[in-house]
Amino acid sequence: MRLFVAIHPDAATQAWLAESQRRLRKELQRFAHQLRWTDPENIHVTLAFLGEMPENAPVEQALLACRCSPTELTVGGLGVFPNPHRPNVVWTGVADESGNLARLQSEIAAAMAGFVEPERRR
Repeated sequence: MRLFVAIHPDAATQAWLAESQRRLRKELQRFAHQLRWTDPENIHVTLAFLGEMPENAPVEQALLACRCSPTELTVGGLGVFPNPHRPNVVWTGVADESGNLARLQSEIAAAMAGFVEPERRR
């Protein structure tokens, strides 16, 4: 089973992202064959990619120990992978001035240390 740990945006942010996606689809029609559009209900912030995991791996139990204080995230800015001449994925940036999100990612990485290779990128 291929797993990742993520958080979903609140309803207002999800609506903003859905509208942004609608406008982008119009503007990027020439790349329609290259881009994959995510259903707005599935838009999320990935905190950790775990990869292939056996179904019986105690991932949920390990993650239950991870905690995060309520945090306000700022969403904005757009980019593409792998580059603007060949876009496959459109992304938006997320900022957290409190540092809580980075601390949560560190806790998740520590909790998953026995299951997965640590991710090298921030």
